[in-house]
Amino acid sequence: MNHEKAPMLFSKLKPETPINWLIAAAGLTWSAVGILLCRLAYGWLDALVFRNAFLSGAAGTIGAVVAYHFVFSAIALKNIDRLSLFSNKALLLSSLHYYVRLRRLMFPRKP
Repeated sequence: MNHEKAPMLFSKLKPETPINWLIAAAGLTWSAVGILLCRLAYGWLDALVFRNAFLSGAAGTIGAVVAYHFVFSAIALKNIDRLSLFSNKALLLSSLHYYVRLRRLMFPRKP
């Protein structure tokens, strides 16, 4: 193999993807976790008497809005800013960290 062609060959084998796909993957992960949490909350509230479920649901909704505004929004914007620092394409493998974390959240290991 010609040594001049080797770097070009390896650069073609890098699993790169456009940044917009990485941002979409992160957004899908946030959405999946949000849906999972809503589903869990519904299951908890469904077991309660309506009055208690309504009060707990209202408190949970207010808490979620406050957490979104002061915590999760900042984290999401920080992730978007970090992903935007890459060139037009980045290694696709970096997005796998989101999927590994999602799997751990959705299917926690039993002690």
